[in-house]
Amino acid sequence: MQHQYDVIVVGGGISGLRTARDLGRAGKSVLVLEAQDRLGGRVYYDRFADTDKFVEFGGGWFNTAFQPQMTSEIERYSLKISVNPKPATAFRWLIGGQISNGVSPVPLEYMAEMERGLYETTHAARRIEFGTAWDKQDLADLDVSWERFVKGLSLAAPVEEFFLNWCSSSEPEDTNALDILTWIAGFESSPWRTYAESMIYHFADGTKSLVDALAADSGADIRLDSPVARIEHGKDGVVVTTRSGATFTGAVGVASVPINVWPDVEFVPPLSPLKREVSAEIHPGRTVKLWTVLDNVSEGFSAWGQGQGCNWLFRFDDVPEGDLYVGFSGGYDLDPTNADAIQDAVRVFDPNAKVIKFDAHDWRANEFAKGTWMIRRPGEALRYHSAIPAKEGDLIFGGSDTSFGWNGWMEGALETGARAAVEALQALDGPPAKV
Repeated sequence: MQHQYDVIVVGGGISGLRTARDLGRAGKSVLVLEAQDRLGGRVYYDRFADTDKFVEFGGGWFNTAFQPQMTSEIERYSLKISVNPKPATAFRWLIGGQISNGVSPVPLEYMAEMERGLYETTHAARRIEFGTAWDKQDLADLDVSWERFVKGLSLAAPVEEFFLNWCSSSEPEDTNALDILTWIAGFESSPWRTYAESMIYHFADGTKSLVDALAADSGADIRLDSPVARIEHGKDGVVVTTRSGATFTGAVGVASVPINVWPDVEFVPPLSPLKREVSAEIHPGRTVKLWTVLDNVSEGFSAWGQGQGCNWLFRFDDVPEGDLYVGFSGGYDLDPTNADAIQDAVRVFDPNAKVIKFDAHDWRANEFAKGTWMIRRPGEALRYHSAIPAKEGDLIFGGSDTSFGWNGWMEGALETGARAAVEALQALDGPPAKV
């Protein structure tokens, strides 16, 4: 069968573009089909509200000390990186409905309990072989909700609440403990580094600088506004049909789209039962990354705790209109278009603050994402973890949702993009010769 392309990549996020770049540099012809009118997937660098300030509405932070794929790409393209320009100078913790100030989230009399909680969490994270599928490890007792894991430590109430609030995308009862523990494992099993050093570095010229560099270097035929309706995959290649009816053929296909949107694509033959099961569930990641300009705000504070619509808020930069803050709604169902709800969420942490401007991208309402980064549901991950990225016929799977380590991070997107390219090359050329 004569194919139009060596490889067709469905999805123009960082993972898909990394796959296209690696294949292009290997001399392969590549078509990238992106459903949206821009590249980047769940990274989205755009203008904040009606200002001249650009912000990251999706993924944006990284730490090169722990993420080698990102380090390599930064060096390859001489990309400029920055640290958050306005670090916090004060901390506010909302525990038990009460605001406290200072470095410690709980009163000193609970520090021994805090130490014990951190020890147990670190110990659990050290059991994880980072980058290996969970079902290939002895982790069945950790395939539980974050709520169950934390409550199983029998910590004092204020310390327990602090640990439960580590969920940044969904409720503790819906979040698999292995997701949080694996991220901690990636930061050398240090809870401190996971939450204090993971959101420091970002691209000076936005994630668009990485996206554009990968796209330009790929040499691929890139087509925007091309949502895919059907992927036929077998042993003789793939046939990909867009919603507009355009049809393309390739020797190999790569599906590099969020797992939540797999059910919107007709796969022929159908995907494996485990893939269908996990994608049909629609994972619970639903946080809103909220950008706000605040006036009359307390100087330099960052806040953390069980609030009202927002569980984390910190100062990012100054803009002419006031102080620019970024926060996450966690498991709360915050309406990113509701000014009163956003004002209420901020005032829980600072009663005098006034929201001047706000902006967010609702990834739940984005039909080509249907949620944030993947959050695995408790009690199920060990059944399907290694099945998620498994090749089927001539169809390969990428995207950070399929990462065994950096799920939800740009590092995971780069890592899975590289893996997909290797699998595609092996499908095209056969395995490398043994030396």
